[in-house]
This record gives sequence, C-alpha cells and structure tokens, in this order.
Amino acid sequence: MSFKFEKLKVWQKSIRLAEEIDLLTKTFPKEEILAMQSALIKTLK
Repeated sequence: MSFKFEKLKVWQKSIRLAEEIDLLTKTFPKEEILAMQSALIKTLK
C-alpha cells in the first residue's frame, strides 16, 4: 500500500492557501501584477 500525500494536513492547507492567493491576485490591477512579476524575476536572478 502506498502513502498518499494528499492526506497530509499541511498539503491540504497549502492547496487552499494557493487557491485563495490565486483568487486574491485576480482582483489586482494589471500594473500591480506586472510590478510583482518584475520583483520575482529580480529575486530569482
């Protein structure tokens, strides 16, 4: 029998958090989204 990571509370909560963040960021103005993308790109370099 294999372990299903979907049963982990931390995984379930992280999925809910990601969905909430996705819904929230859809309400942001386009300029704000572009600024966040720029900041993320700089951080990843």
